[in-house]
Amino acid sequence: MPIDQAHEENKAYVKTDGRAVGLKQNPGALVANSGMPSLDSSGWQKLYDTWVPFGSVLAKAAIVCVNKMEDLSSRLYYSVVDDNADELQRLIENGADVNQIFEDSDRISTKSILHIASEKGRLDCVKVLLENGASVNVRDPWGITPIGFCINADNEEIADLLIRQDNDIADSKDKYGKSVLHSAVEEGSEKFVKLFLRNGADVDITTDVGVTPLMTLMTTKGLDNYFVIMKILVDAGADIHAHDFRDKRTALHLAAITKKVDAVELLLSLNADPNELDKGLKTPLTNLMCHHISLRGRTMADIQDDVMILVVLLTQAGTELNNNKTDFASPLIVAVYLKCSQLVRFFLDSGANVDLKLPFSGVTPLLIAVKQNDIDSIKALIDWNCRLDIVGRCRIRGDDHELDPFELAIDQSYWDIVEMLLFAGYNTSKHLFLRDFDSDAGMPCTLKDNPDMLNVLRLTASTTHTLMKCCALAINKALKSNISCKIDALPLPVSIRDYLKNQ
Repeated sequence: MPIDQAHEENKAYVKTDGRAVGLKQNPGALVANSGMPSLDSSGWQKLYDTWVPFGSVLAKAAIVCVNKMEDLSSRLYYSVVDDNADELQRLIENGADVNQIFEDSDRISTKSILHIASEKGRLDCVKVLLENGASVNVRDPWGITPIGFCINADNEEIADLLIRQDNDIADSKDKYGKSVLHSAVEEGSEKFVKLFLRNGADVDITTDVGVTPLMTLMTTKGLDNYFVIMKILVDAGADIHAHDFRDKRTALHLAAITKKVDAVELLLSLNADPNELDKGLKTPLTNLMCHHISLRGRTMADIQDDVMILVVLLTQAGTELNNNKTDFASPLIVAVYLKCSQLVRFFLDSGANVDLKLPFSGVTPLLIAVKQNDIDSIKALIDWNCRLDIVGRCRIRGDDHELDPFELAIDQSYWDIVEMLLFAGYNTSKHLFLRDFDSDAGMPCTLKDNPDMLNVLRLTASTTHTLMKCCALAINKALKSNISCKIDALPLPVSIRDYLKNQ
């Protein structure tokens, strides 16, 4: 047989009795795995050309040796596939490598014979391999050891056998830093989690990006038994305050984002901090809101029941409602950004400052609501007696402008909001262009283009309030918050109560 032809046949799939091993091998790889020098196709040809003048017997013997090794490798594989431990022992005694590596051309499914035996649940074969010195720390191209294959195959008995061979593999990691404990958590395997922890696995072992098994559990979806596994990890001393390296999130952040209500309750009972800020300066509560309160047509927000339960839990646990370090640290500010008037009212009722100012810009919830043309949130804020005259720095058409809510509404041509602010008691007489009919100094272009509204505003600025209006404003100021609900409790005629509610 020509050498090139023999080389190509040795690269093909190994077959025995018509069955394919499914792993490509070449003479060089086989010889390398057996501790002999490795040659490529040209090397074998040169060897053949060199030996032929001195007799073809040696060259033919080399090819026979390679083919014999290939056959030994194939038989080794099928002894494990067929769960024939006796045959496996005989092959090892005849020179088969207990750490034999089976490679494919792309090195995607490359694995050792111990990987294969562990994956297929061949307990007796695993025992034979270990008794003959097979390494439990051998790794596939992804850095996974044989015990990692046991998790997916649910072979606890083999995993226990491997871990008794070397306890250190309880903390073995793949090339991304994910440990076998992380994998067991992802699979939702209580028995493997217990096995690794019982054998000394680090309950807070981290991946390359600082994710602990508890964090992995909080982000894994579809596990009906996640809470049982969570208790196992917590009872083993899992650090509930640990942050990952990338997003700086704790287990509480992640549990809130994935809407694990039971987990949030447990973490809060263990004194997890609801005011911890992640890399984006969001708390667990504001993370929850940003991930799960979606806008429909940018007018109404839809709140799921489990989301509302978590909002209540985190609020009652002590989330700082008046945290104004950034836009996304304040639940009230986030609720306004999301145009969610239901949560705006909830946070105001829970003690949020209706006039909370953001640092640097001085922007208030009302300014944000006006900018977004969010009528429902504006009504809620006015109902809590918010100030109408606070100036903040607003970004408009690429430039910063110092405006109050009324001025912003005029600039944006939100005339319904302008009227709402008028009824709520905004003082229009502070603007010269409204007091002085002959002056248009500082008058917004939008108002110049709307003479009807300009006339209404000038009339309002030049007319004193009626006694009824003055009384309504005084009552609103005295009631301070949640005015519409408190008005219902006042001993007043229905007509007057309705008038007050409409202010």
